[in-house]
Amino acid sequence: MWQSFADFWKEASQGAVLFPWETAVTLAALLLFAWRRGPVLPNPLWRSYLRLAARRRLAVFAVFVFTIAGHFLAEPSYVKPAPGIHDEFSYLLAADTFLEGRLANPPHPMRYFFETFHVLMEPSYVSMYPPGQGLALALGILLTGEAIAAVWLLAAGMSAAICWMLQGWLRPHWALTGGLLCAIRIGWFSYWANSYWGGAAGAIGGALVGGAIPRLIRKPRSSDLVLLVAGLLLLANTRPYEGAAVALVSLLFLALRPRHYPWRSWVRIGKPAVLLAFTGAGWMAYYNMSGTGNALQPPYLENRAQYQAHGTFYWSKSNPDRPFHHDVMRRFYTVHEEYTPRRFDWGRWPDKPLRFWLFFVGPALTLSFLGVYGCFSSLAGRFALLQLAALFVVHLPVVWDLFPHYAAPVVGSYYLLLMLCLRSLTVARRRRAFPGRSIARAVLAACLAMAFVRSLAPQFQIPVFGQATQTWYNYGRTCNFFRARIEDRFAALGGKHLILVQYEPNHPPEMEWVYNRADIDASPVVWARHVANPLLMAQLLSYYKDRRVWIIYPDHSPNQIFDFKEQPR
Repeated sequence: MWQSFADFWKEASQGAVLFPWETAVTLAALLLFAWRRGPVLPNPLWRSYLRLAARRRLAVFAVFVFTIAGHFLAEPSYVKPAPGIHDEFSYLLAADTFLEGRLANPPHPMRYFFETFHVLMEPSYVSMYPPGQGLALALGILLTGEAIAAVWLLAAGMSAAICWMLQGWLRPHWALTGGLLCAIRIGWFSYWANSYWGGAAGAIGGALVGGAIPRLIRKPRSSDLVLLVAGLLLLANTRPYEGAAVALVSLLFLALRPRHYPWRSWVRIGKPAVLLAFTGAGWMAYYNMSGTGNALQPPYLENRAQYQAHGTFYWSKSNPDRPFHHDVMRRFYTVHEEYTPRRFDWGRWPDKPLRFWLFFVGPALTLSFLGVYGCFSSLAGRFALLQLAALFVVHLPVVWDLFPHYAAPVVGSYYLLLMLCLRSLTVARRRRAFPGRSIARAVLAACLAMAFVRSLAPQFQIPVFGQATQTWYNYGRTCNFFRARIEDRFAALGGKHLILVQYEPNHPPEMEWVYNRADIDASPVVWARHVANPLLMAQLLSYYKDRRVWIIYPDHSPNQIFDFKEQPR
């Protein structure tokens, strides 16, 4: 366990360069509000804030606009990120497939050279991931021509959905505060809003479920039941594993509440929700059938069955001798995913909550949880705690780390718990022995101040790109700008091009270059693996005899590309 905390401290102190700033800002805010016990906002602004929060629909819309506008105002020198993580390319492939009017693509005859990570090559050429993120990216491309636009809209929708969820549990001004905090902490600067890696779509699904529950408890209505089912379907198509735990806890929580309304009232209002549930389940089965030929076998499980050398859970069996066509893929699945030496160990498991803390909490919001004592007695507090507990319980047997987007289904519950803690602090009455109200005000002021610090950081030469914790991360660390520039250059050049990628034996497998569009043969630029077998290479070159052939060595000079016939070796 001590090694876990040592690794955590190294990551927090070296990878998160803004954590010391956040700590200093928080301490300064504490001293300020301990000396001057005043409100965070002047009274006229506070009254306007309360009026806005009371108009619930307007408040939700305001959070949406605040997220979009603040994203660009806080980062005036914004650069469109380029995909770099395997998952990002896979999601973009899904988006391109949907835009082609298909759910899956036929297997390519030259798929041996296009085989890559997190993409199913046969029986269909399709992303291995659930279709939710891909559908959202496709919508962004359809509406604006840019996939990143969908990411921005998803981030804004996430903050607005969390505000709506909190309105079902809390007083309006707390709900508005939670939505705005989510916008600042996640919707502006995090990789959820600045990459194609995902997170926001799952958070929207969790917020729809979490917001429908209290409304259904108070009075069953058809619209709320439809939103509950929509949230469940969104979770099933973005984060099905964690979403299943959230769904189970939520439905049990709803079923075990005292029934103030007879079951026949649920039957009367449930017809649209049942229709939506069956339609969604049928579409998911059809999507699986298109990708794998089996309605009950999603592409994710098929891909893992074909490539995974080590299991997902601690008790899973390993198959390190599984054959692979390409060395870089063999090293990824047998070495990079080698978690078997890390069999279940209580000393290693704290990594998961620590990573959650690094991304969602940080130094400023940590002080909020001094008010957790007031959460156990409320219905909302118990719901939030159960949701968060469910996430960590289902991840207990999972061998890999808890990436922040894995926790997307419980983001709404996290902000619900956060607001409940702040509320508990503001109503603390202990003869001034416990300055809860000052602490709550200092936390909110520190979060607001940190938005300005992060926005101004590049101008003051404070490095904010490439943080290991990704708390204030924007873009840069996971982007493959070299590949994006080359592809844009050749697309603008005109004609058809085939780029052969040749790695060195020690090439890091997490930095993959071989990814293609849904319709490979219609693409102006095709990326393929260079292999040592001359007979196989002759087949590829014969198939693409109408293209100009280039070769690139990413481990030598990723900015340079050479004519294949005149390659320098």
